[in-house]
Amino acid sequence: MSYELFVVQDLASWRPGRRLGVFDTFDAALADRDREVAAAVETAGEPIVVRHVVVGPGREGPRTVHQLTTSLGADRITTEQGTPSAELVTGWLTQIRAAARTGVPGC
Repeated sequence: MSYELFVVQDLASWRPGRRLGVFDTFDAALADRDREVAAAVETAGEPIVVRHVVVGPGREGPRTVHQLTTSLGADRITTEQGTPSAELVTGWLTQIRAAARTGVPGC
């Protein structure tokens, strides 16, 4: 079984747009999604909403649609050093996912 990762072009419809890749595991698809979000943050420097769809095995069978929304930056995406690097954002998203798996409240 494999997982396909798509960026969602139309935020209202959740219709998959450009395919970003095919992965052996759900976690590998999420890791690539993290890199895509990080690249968007690095170039935007302002609040963003990015939606992705992972299509693969799940509760609804082998072609389950897993919807993912990432929203960053309440006012603007900066730190004291400026816009966060892609590496920083990727690490942050990975830590959030790990915390959610361990049952940390609010994740």
